[in-house]
Amino acid sequence: MFGCAALRASSSLLLIISAFVVCVAGADTTPVIQKYLLKNDTEPSKYCLMMEAGIQLHFNLSVGNMTEMMTLDVPRGTNESANVQGKCSHTEQTLQLNFNDTTLEFMFNKTGKDAVLVAVRYNFSQSLFDGTPNISYSSVHRNMSEFRCPAGKGYLCMTNKTITFNQTVSPLVAIDTIKLRVEAFRTVNGTTFNDDYTQCEDDNRISNIVPIAVGAALGALVLVVLIAYLVGRKRNQRGYETV
Repeated sequence: MFGCAALRASSSLLLIISAFVVCVAGADTTPVIQKYLLKNDTEPSKYCLMMEAGIQLHFNLSVGNMTEMMTLDVPRGTNESANVQGKCSHTEQTLQLNFNDTTLEFMFNKTGKDAVLVAVRYNFSQSLFDGTPNISYSSVHRNMSEFRCPAGKGYLCMTNKTITFNQTVSPLVAIDTIKLRVEAFRTVNGTTFNDDYTQCEDDNRISNIVPIAVGAALGALVLVVLIAYLVGRKRNQRGYETV
């Protein structure tokens, strides 16, 4: 009796632990992870800027008499890819992604010894979404300071990173990046990301939370098994006394 009770209790708790850890660590989301490479204008054998991520754009759009939140993946289809353009210089670099009649640009500046995302520009047609009017939008969001890392090194953020925007300027509400790696102002050959990178705070927070959560859950599992053992032992003792 004790063995079955303890096994059932421990199995149930293990399911709870698994669900809890997945919830804490985060699950994969919809966007396809793609790698974008921008060649150096003066040295075609080198890539001055590389980005790898799953990207989603979130818009607040008017549909009839209502306003609805719409999400656009970059690129829109899982079997599609974005055309990469842009420019490289020693102080400014732009990664331009063209897909589904939409343009998305990430603008990086070299500030001191750091590379920083300072602006995002986009151009898209609302008709991409079913049931919406054919209205085109174009806007630039400046004065940003995202993805900061030493120039030529890497920035890494495996968790979902959200960049929010002022909705009074344009219908673009936020950009989500998932499993992001980016390197701007690169001077080396090849397309392998640098092992020397700056990791986002959200990744560090998750890496600290998960061991604590697992340790607490395992401690609870030990406690449940111990209680089940004591209850089973007490029942067995009562059985012996009755005989």
